[in-house]
Order: sequence, then C-alpha cells, then structure tokens
Amino acid sequence: MKKLNIITLLTLSIGYIGFSYAATGYNKSNTSHGNYLIIGEMEEASYLFHKAEKGDPAIGVSELHGGKKIGFSGLTTYSDKDDNNVYKLGGTNSSHHPNMGSFAFAKLDDVDVFFGEWAQDNNMSSASHTAYYAGKDITPEMPNAGTAIYAIKAINDYSNNGFMTGELTADFAQNSLKGSFSHSALTMNIDADINENGSFSGKASADSIEGTTTGHFFGNNANYLAGITQFKDNHQLDTAFAGTKQ
Repeated sequence: MKKLNIITLLTLSIGYIGFSYAATGYNKSNTSHGNYLIIGEMEEASYLFHKAEKGDPAIGVSELHGGKKIGFSGLTTYSDKDDNNVYKLGGTNSSHHPNMGSFAFAKLDDVDVFFGEWAQDNNMSSASHTAYYAGKDITPEMPNAGTAIYAIKAINDYSNNGFMTGELTADFAQNSLKGSFSHSALTMNIDADINENGSFSGKASADSIEGTTTGHFFGNNANYLAGITQFKDNHQLDTAFAGTKQ
C-alpha cells in the first residue's frame, strides 16, 4: 500500500509539472472600447475551420460570434501574410465579418508565441487600439543567475511603420529586464522586474510619456519572452513585443 501511494504521488507530481509547463500566458492593453478584443486560450479543442487544441493561445472580438475565441494556429490559415511573416486580417473592407476590426500579428519562430495589435477600424491611432500577446509554455522555473539578451521585434502601427526592433537584457540575479526597441516613428523603453512565476512587470516610456509593461517568459530556461506596453490615456502608444534569447 505504501509503495502504491508513492507511485500515485509521483504520478500526480509529474502531471502537475506537465500542466505547469503547458500553461498559457497572455494579456492585452485596452479594455475601454465598446467593441473590444478578447485574448486568452482555447477552453476546448476545435477541429472545424479554425483548428486548435485545448489550451492553445486564442483571440476573439466581443461583438463577433458572441466573443468566442479562435486559436491563433487556426487563424493563420485564413490570414494574409506579408514578407515579414506578419499576418493581417479584417479591416473596413471585411464584408463577411463587419465587426471584426483590423488585426496585425506575428509569431515567434518554432514556438507558439503570438503578438500584435488590433483596432475597431484601420486606424491604429484610435481609442480602440489594443496591443496583445499570447504564448504557450510559460517558463516553469526561472533562472536565478546570469544574463541574457533578447532580440526584440515589436508591433505598433505596423502598416505604416513596419516592425520595431531592439534588445532587452534580462539580469536573472537582479531580477531585472531593461532595454529599448524602436522604428522611425517611436522609441519604447522598458524597465521591468522579473517575477518568480515566469512573468515580468514594470515601467515603459515613449516620447516622454510614462506607461507600464507586463509580459511572460516562455519555454525551457526562459528562451523566449513576449509582452505589451500600456498607456492609459494614449492607447496609440500601446505596443506588443516578443523576442528570442541570443
């Protein structure tokens, strides 16, 4: 009986570790608009038009299909992709789904981590502009020593300005994440704290305007990260970013 109990506990422990590693991390920058973006994970698998597994990163819009989320992995098959591998969907000319809004999002190579922006119309400077990210496999145990540099790509008004690029440096001994990324129209500065649960949070600044940043590390040994910046009264500055450890 004692041997059986040990086996049972070991099985439960392994199951818990597996669940923790498969956890999905996500967030969005804006909830103030009437028709708003929904970000999260699939509550159940879908095997129809937008195929996705339970727990996959997912996205939706409040006024479209009752706010039902669609897995990013399935959504990519119905989206136009440009030369930078940025997916675009919706817009004012979308007669099939007039409440969809406009999406631009990208995916990190070789991992299910997505980041992008949305607006009710094609105007990414409007009050509805929302930055978002969603990724699978939050880092279950963060490094506690050493540093790492992440090559960052970020999205803010992508159609007009392309990717923002830059670097963020994680100091795991000091639990800090700092750096910047930019394009011709905007420079974003990050100064965040790294948390034990695989997340980070702190300050962001752009054009001398103060905001906040939140995000997660993903994969074994924090090999990837993704996050957003949020500016309460200046949602046109809200930016989604993601990066890979160099």
